Amino acid sequence: MSSMADDSMRDMMARVKIQARMAGHIYFGRHKAEQLALSLGAHCIYVEDDHLAAVAFIFRGVVHVSVAGTDDLYDAARNLSATQMPYHGLKAHGGFVEAADVLQKQFAESGLRSMIQRHGCGDRELILGGHSAGGAIAELLALTDWLTPREVITFGAPRVFAAGSAATYRAMGWPVHRFVIAGDPVPELPLRRFRCLFGSARYAHASSSLELTSEGRVLIGQEIGICRRMVRRVMSFVLYAQAFVGFFFGVRLGVLRLHSIEKYLWRVSKASDRLNNSVG
Repeated sequence: MSSMADDSMRDMMARVKIQARMAGHIYFGRHKAEQLALSLGAHCIYVEDDHLAAVAFIFRGVVHVSVAGTDDLYDAARNLSATQMPYHGLKAHGGFVEAADVLQKQFAESGLRSMIQRHGCGDRELILGGHSAGGAIAELLALTDWLTPREVITFGAPRVFAAGSAATYRAMGWPVHRFVIAGDPVPELPLRRFRCLFGSARYAHASSSLELTSEGRVLIGQEIGICRRMVRRVMSFVLYAQAFVGFFFGVRLGVLRLHSIEKYLWRVSKASDRLNNSVG
């Protein structure tokens, strides 16, 4: 099927839109995140540590947590072949593991756990999400016992798990809605092949992709044709080349426009509007 315009999808896209808005605001810091929380009538907890930031909104009996992506994608591209580390019985990208460990401690110290109980949020009424590296970190936060989610929603997230661990994660009971845009190279990182160039570790996604098209459609992984898949692979090589050139010569080629949270938010909004209009 090429479209999933039903009640379930419509409800999910409403949650996805909240996550996309949170991901967009968190890049601008605490004040913008708190402004969005106020407009939604949500209780807000904002945590940060060095270059990491995340925000939790509590409203309508649901906890929404969004993790900010890196603010320097060139550093991210250079570090995406990092050594894998053990994390809650799985193996995952070392840099994301360290970030998830820091953020879960920050949230624990912030009083989020007691706040969840105080506002009567039911068991597993928690949604984790993030853009770019933030999405990868959100997938790892789900492994924290008191942060077990109802679902994880990511936008343009890179691979985070070792190939064997991805299958184990997939069977843990919560869905991962992994949104991508054709031509965004970041979801193709770290590279699965050519490991002699980019490190010996093998990586895999823990879920199929959901592609947001410019027409407002949502395509599941099986519906994405071979041409689109080839575009993604090529763009991942371009990103590595851009990171290399930028590092040594200070040149930025602008290949990451399709990776911006603004682009994802626009397409999420268009898909949500299209679903709503289909029953209007």
